[in-house]
Amino acid sequence: MTGPNISSASPSLNTETARFQASIKETQEADAASDNAISSGGQEASKEDLEAMLKANTLGGAIKNQRLVKPPEIKKTEKAKEAQESVLVSKEEADSLADGFNRREGNRDYNLDPRRLSALAQLIGSEINEDTNTDSIIEAIRRSLAEEGKEPDPALIDKTLEFLVEVARTKVTTAKGDKKNILQKILNQLESAKTNYFTNYKDQIETSQRIMPAVAAMSQVSAQDHGDTLAYYKNAIYNPQDIHAIQKQYEKIGEAAMKAQIKTFIHLIGKDLKNTRMEVAEMVNLNIEVRKMQAFLGVTRETRKQLALLNRLLEQNQFFEVNT
Repeated sequence: MTGPNISSASPSLNTETARFQASIKETQEADAASDNAISSGGQEASKEDLEAMLKANTLGGAIKNQRLVKPPEIKKTEKAKEAQESVLVSKEEADSLADGFNRREGNRDYNLDPRRLSALAQLIGSEINEDTNTDSIIEAIRRSLAEEGKEPDPALIDKTLEFLVEVARTKVTTAKGDKKNILQKILNQLESAKTNYFTNYKDQIETSQRIMPAVAAMSQVSAQDHGDTLAYYKNAIYNPQDIHAIQKQYEKIGEAAMKAQIKTFIHLIGKDLKNTRMEVAEMVNLNIEVRKMQAFLGVTRETRKQLALLNRLLEQNQFFEVNT
């Protein structure tokens, strides 16, 4: 048996086959054209995207590079120059003037902190200016000198005013132009403040001034606060202390400090009696105070001895111990 003869197929079959093959060819050609179009379009799109990205990156890089470039050195503005020129007393000047003022003989007895003096001197031209009234100047000094809520002695405020007047006067002699005029006005304000303050507190200031050398020596040898020592002995002049006040002072500073102050006072009075600036009444009252302190210490020591002896007697007889 033989297979079918394809060549002998009917004409209609051949026609259909030819049409099918032609259709396939057209489809392939159409697909090829579509692929070319898509490929070409994709390439064009990719090219456009690439150019856009390149442009963006180039611009961004330019911006970034521009930010990284160090700007040229800019000179100080006029405002900065004015601010610098408005400083009338520099820190270096103030430190030097405060140190020199504090080291001067007589000023050392006041035990003023040079850092606070310097800080106040630097306020000249700002907080202390030609328009600052005398009360505000004194308040600025009071705030600076106050410690732990304690009011500074009027003599310390007066001495600080003296320092500020000296600073302003020194600066006036070297300043020129507008600065000189401003400093002269500030100097006038400071001098007026010092005059008014001294007038209002004359008696207290002068009392402190007279006893200041003795107070400085007593506070130094006893390692006690200068302000507290001045306040105690100044109060003793105006208001003689009773035994209870002396006991409180003893409990506050201790026996060694009280003994050191007594010895120092007696030594100073004996050595510089002719040179002391204290008035007779002040010397008498301070001497009475010191003698009472001596008596208190004597009684305290004797009491301790008697209690120690009593303790030994009681211990020997097996009684309770008495605390000394």
